[in-house]
Amino acid sequence: MYAWHRANHRIPFLWRFHRVHHTDPAMDCTTTLRFHPDEILLSGLANVPVIVALGMSLQTSALYKAVMAAVILLHHSNLAVPARTDRGLLRIVVAPSIHRVHHSEIRAETDSN
Repeated sequence: MYAWHRANHRIPFLWRFHRVHHTDPAMDCTTTLRFHPDEILLSGLANVPVIVALGMSLQTSALYKAVMAAVILLHHSNLAVPARTDRGLLRIVVAPSIHRVHHSEIRAETDSN
């Protein structure tokens, strides 16, 4: 997932599609669903060899995707998380406060991960 996301920021062809996700003017949990259809297709195709190489069952893959969806909803949310909770979240997932930097209009910040 990390390597794919980096590629979406570094490879101009992929960025053309991924920037749709980054142009949401008001980041909130709906931003999680804002993707160009071609990025969804390419991402799905890129997942196949990874799932096969790891020997994941369809059930394990579905569970991973479900947990990942919940985490992605969290870090795109516009929740005001108390500082202590935010620091705790940062130990295990990308917290909303940090992910807002990634969705900055400043390209250097957008390309940070």
